[in-house]
Amino acid sequence: MEPTRAELEESVRKQVEEIVASSRDIQARISRLVGDMAKEFHFNGAGLVALTRSVMDGAAAAIEKAVPKQPDSVLGQVVEGLGDGLSSASLAARLALEESEAASRSFATEDLTKLKKDLAALKSMFIDTVAETVGKLRS
Repeated sequence: MEPTRAELEESVRKQVEEIVASSRDIQARISRLVGDMAKEFHFNGAGLVALTRSVMDGAAAAIEKAVPKQPDSVLGQVVEGLGDGLSSASLAARLALEESEAASRSFATEDLTKLKKDLAALKSMFIDTVAETVGKLRS
């Protein structure tokens, strides 16, 4: 049985909290996590927007708990890792689309529509989510 949207989101939040709390290779580990989870979030219906929110929520929770010496530095590493992971996921989606076209196969219209909406929403939402997370940490 596939995990629910809430279970996926909670899993990512917890993993991000653990990554941030460890203070080791934050950017690279966040990037890998986002890249690994992007497909699951897409097929679950949650999408990349929900994945991004889950990452930022997990980062904010970890930073609030640990109160590191340099919260901006940690948040910067999380944002960089998130960007790297989303970039990898977008590239993988593009390559899959190109491969299917080359093999004369087609993606389901629903998958393409969802991916297109996710990518369009990410542009503005990414900035809004980072700003919101920074606001939470500053208050």
